[in-house]
Amino acid sequence: MAGRSSRSHLPFRLLPHIAASAGWLLLVAAGCLVLYPQPVPAAGADASDVAASATPQSGSSMASSAAKQKLTEADWRRASVAPIAPGEIDALVAKELKSRNVQPAPLTSDEQFIRRVSLDLTGQLPDPAALTAFVDSTDPAKRARLIDQLLESDAWARHWARFWRDVVSARITNRRSMGLTRSFEEWLYEQFRENRSWGEITRDILTAEGELRFSMSVSASSGLVKKPGWQPRPDSSGGELFFLVAHDTDEAEERAAETSRVFLGIQIQCAQCHDHFTESWKREQFHQLAAYFSRIRYQQLFEDSKLTGVQLVIHPDREHRMVSLKDPDSSSIIHPRFLDGRAPARNLSDRERRQALADVIVDPENYWFAAAWVNRVWRELTGQSFYENVDDLGPEKTVVAGEVLTRLAAAFRGSNYDMKAMFRSIANSDTYQRRLDTKGKSREQAGLAAACPVPLRADVLWDSLERVLGRFGHSQFLTRGGKRFNVSILEGKFKQAFDFDPAIRYGEIKGTIPQTLFLMNNPDLNKRIRATRTNFPGQLHRNCPDDGEAVTAIYRHVLARKPTERELTRCLKYIRNTTERVEAFEDILWVLINSTEFQTRR
Repeated sequence: MAGRSSRSHLPFRLLPHIAASAGWLLLVAAGCLVLYPQPVPAAGADASDVAASATPQSGSSMASSAAKQKLTEADWRRASVAPIAPGEIDALVAKELKSRNVQPAPLTSDEQFIRRVSLDLTGQLPDPAALTAFVDSTDPAKRARLIDQLLESDAWARHWARFWRDVVSARITNRRSMGLTRSFEEWLYEQFRENRSWGEITRDILTAEGELRFSMSVSASSGLVKKPGWQPRPDSSGGELFFLVAHDTDEAEERAAETSRVFLGIQIQCAQCHDHFTESWKREQFHQLAAYFSRIRYQQLFEDSKLTGVQLVIHPDREHRMVSLKDPDSSSIIHPRFLDGRAPARNLSDRERRQALADVIVDPENYWFAAAWVNRVWRELTGQSFYENVDDLGPEKTVVAGEVLTRLAAAFRGSNYDMKAMFRSIANSDTYQRRLDTKGKSREQAGLAAACPVPLRADVLWDSLERVLGRFGHSQFLTRGGKRFNVSILEGKFKQAFDFDPAIRYGEIKGTIPQTLFLMNNPDLNKRIRATRTNFPGQLHRNCPDDGEAVTAIYRHVLARKPTERELTRCLKYIRNTTERVEAFEDILWVLINSTEFQTRR
């Protein structure tokens, strides 16, 4: 097995056979192994199918091959706010595809569906037993039942809490606040478990007050944590405060820019210093939005010279000032006003001001709040977005399939921003359940007609590794309250290597050499792949004498599907040509973990 001290070889004979069908191009030069990702094959596809479909994929919107349009206020108002059924989504998509003369791909297989929906809704691979039961079931409603089951699980709340944690924390300017992300995640997790609406959650975030404590104190000079992954899992008390303390203490401008980006999907920060060059946003509008946050600051809390938390401090009389471009030494007071022109009364307290801001942001008349959420979540579920960038919407921006977006956003507004209802409608649609395109189309060319592969976020990929290889060693620590918790040092290093901003276009997310080396050569990972009496490859070797059944078990365990006939034939040949049968199992396991297919949702 790769990385095993007693065996120096990499499974070169196996890699050209398996790696291609699992999504890799292989180059071996001067003893150096290099793997390049390819499009992931659909169910039933083999290596030749992948080779025929190796068209580069650049980007994550549908904008390249479809007509673009700018949405007007009339477009948003025209859409019905009634609940949207999966069939209506499909009808709107069919109308869009017909206008482009594009045929949709067929529905994906049960194997691919259960893996896809499990990763999308819960961030977890399906259990092999659940996979078998689902595939063998003849219940015509089994997909809908599975979706309901996943949406009601705690894993759904955990997965999407982590996603929104990453959305908010990806752009923070106060790096010390990274130590508070766990509290924010826990708070989000509780909100999602209770099925609170996105509007309620947003309101709590924007109007948060009080203090947020770290679970264990550290030296003020050393930062909050030495390395990612060493943080405990704290309680959620004060977690909603994270958004407001994640930026530099005196930067109302940072809070305004992030409020617009996260909750409206609008990039307005370019108007901080001048009127926007390409859009209608004025400099004064930006500073009017920043004025909502002019009275809040945060201060660090210490106990015995140890940094223990942060506290939001209110300056009740402070007003926002905009520096004059003509005379930098002069400035003028700017009062709060929302982007659509609505303004709160002048005599409000800080909390009342921020409540007024939350009111206009979650107001159903503010179409961008619902559109931003739908656009972002649609991309996570389908691999494509209506706007080219998920956090760069606006009146001057062009959109693809605008009728689909406006209807989805209107239904989301009409449901009072019920997240589970929207997830349920999208996941039950044929549009979501279509197979990957493997006929040479790029991501943009596939559009709404087929599924697109989505790279797994660091949390999800790590959980997938632990599902396949078992839990890695954890160190035990004690929280400030005396509660014990376990932390994996390896997990922190892994997530540091594989983490990416959820707003980045998928085509711009490139694999790195450290990532490749981590999966190929990390001694802790390779130790888990090495067969023992109790782990998966060891038990498979002892309990499964039939090589064909063993190969099938490995594929189902790692990729949640059976091998194709071609893959099975080549694996069996490799096993026959390997001196130690168990080492062949280790090699197959190693290759599949290093495949693009394992590292993507397809």
